[in-house]
Amino acid sequence: MVAFVVSLAAAGGATAAADGTLVRAEFADTVGVVEGPDHPHVWESESNTLKTTFETTEESDYYEVCVHPEGSDADPTCTSERVGPVKTVSVNVSFENLSAVKERNLTVELHQRVEGKLVLADSTRVDPVVIAKDGDLDNDQLTNRAELDNGTSMYRSDTDRDSLSDGSEVKNYETSPLRSDTDDDGLTDAQELEMDTDPLSSDTDDDGLDDSLETRIGTDPTRANNRQMLVASVLVVVGVIAGSGFVVLSNIRGVIGRALAGVVAASARLRSTSSAGDDTEGPTETTTADGQPPDSETASPDRETVPADRPKPVISDEEVIIRLLRDNDGWLYQSEIVEARDWSKSKVSRMLSSMEESDRIQKITVGRQNVIAESGSVPEGLESPFGD
Repeated sequence: MVAFVVSLAAAGGATAAADGTLVRAEFADTVGVVEGPDHPHVWESESNTLKTTFETTEESDYYEVCVHPEGSDADPTCTSERVGPVKTVSVNVSFENLSAVKERNLTVELHQRVEGKLVLADSTRVDPVVIAKDGDLDNDQLTNRAELDNGTSMYRSDTDRDSLSDGSEVKNYETSPLRSDTDDDGLTDAQELEMDTDPLSSDTDDDGLDDSLETRIGTDPTRANNRQMLVASVLVVVGVIAGSGFVVLSNIRGVIGRALAGVVAASARLRSTSSAGDDTEGPTETTTADGQPPDSETASPDRETVPADRPKPVISDEEVIIRLLRDNDGWLYQSEIVEARDWSKSKVSRMLSSMEESDRIQKITVGRQNVIAESGSVPEGLESPFGD
């Protein structure tokens, strides 16, 4: 329902517009949008005021202003007034809401009485974009109201162009939908999620090296170890070498790569030497002239062969989560899973989404937290009222 409440106010001292326009109109309360069309945006459910002004002429002292939505069957709403010796008249048209104006333009007509007849003096059109607060113009899972609150575009699903939708950044990853690199470490949020680094921390493994640096030099940005600290030292050495001139980046990488390879080889030799050193107090091995061990030392077929160390079974991350839940009466808060395993929030979120799709877990939102429960172990009182 639209209610028109018209008020007039006169102001002297103004003259007609330079382009000859007599009447102008605009909405008082508009919505600021990012990267949207160049039209006034207004909320459908809120009241608003159409502010109309017109210039009087010497030909008449009686005017009528009419406002109506184009294409509507409703009669236009008009008001008429006799005005004195003024130049500018303001007319405010109030709307309880703008549902009747949705997808329509508003026409404002100014009539004046000339020789006893009302004639059209001027007209203008207002082209508002009427939007619903709970709508989603760009289908990015953020309502139009939420887009306004976050400063994102209602017309672009990925405002910062980092290949992550605004909705997923706000709701799932807690990254900034306005900055492609939330933690400013040189890697976009999408790259960090793909690499399983934390888009909210420039140094995921807290080893003193930024994630982007570790990516460039070939170390693991999710695990802190001595090799990475060695890399930092190598970089310092390379920096000293480069002090007298420019060093090609590929050469630097080659130096670092060779240094890392040397560390790995040295570590392997050290482990081998340590293992051999365990038997140094026993008899040393002797050989015959032909290089073969003596007959007395030939391995006996009856001698029991010592089995090699068996690798530990690999437990998937999803199985780790299931075990965590079972160790805690079948459920935990999502934040507790993050803390328990020291995983990034984005990694936990992706794993839980996958596990929920395969019905291994159930996710229940309680206030601002998510309760994660193994299927069939939802705490009493938290079951969905819409379940079977």
